[in-house]
Amino acid sequence: MRELILIRHGEAEHHQLGLTGGWTDRPLTERGYQQARAAAQAVAKMVSGEARIYCSDLLRARQSAGPLAGLLAMPVEERWQLRELNNGKAANLPEAEAKKLASPRPAGRKAANDWQHYPQSETWRQFSRRIVDVMNEIDQLTEHTAVVVSHKGCIAMIVCWWLLREKMDIDRLFFSCEARPGSVSRLIINRWQERSIVLLNDTSHLTHLR
Repeated sequence: MRELILIRHGEAEHHQLGLTGGWTDRPLTERGYQQARAAAQAVAKMVSGEARIYCSDLLRARQSAGPLAGLLAMPVEERWQLRELNNGKAANLPEAEAKKLASPRPAGRKAANDWQHYPQSETWRQFSRRIVDVMNEIDQLTEHTAVVVSHKGCIAMIVCWWLLREKMDIDRLFFSCEARPGSVSRLIINRWQERSIVLLNDTSHLTHLR
């Protein structure tokens, strides 16, 4: 894979309703659809030649991938492993109710990697292994460009995977990044064979939206 384009899904209903994210499975809002269409138009201009589109199987990601699939006349390949961090018992709950279930974050990075924020939720270590495994699969399947439509936490982890690959060590990982709804990030292998970040959390295509 020579190029990886990451799109965060557009605004979803759980944002408006004050629900937790994670595996809460709500559709896009109208604004979210607008963001998805704008992101699709921006990404369609970047893609040339062989490409494949992948997305999380959660509704907000599938709906966000639709406009790009239409523009490029390509199928979307769903992967459940591209879901956001599993929030366990907090899924579908209002944020205020979820806070009552939350356990305090432990001190120290290594301890935090094995912390369960909510009952039955995923740890950061489990999440990272899931993302690394699915990205290794996508890397093997994709000859040139992969477009991945996913979630904020996934995008941060995928950027880490892109930069570090076989040297990725969750216990020593201190890097994260922002990914706003409808944002686009673009990662390439440049002419010097370096893993390069061309765009990160770019929202310039959304400036016309209110």
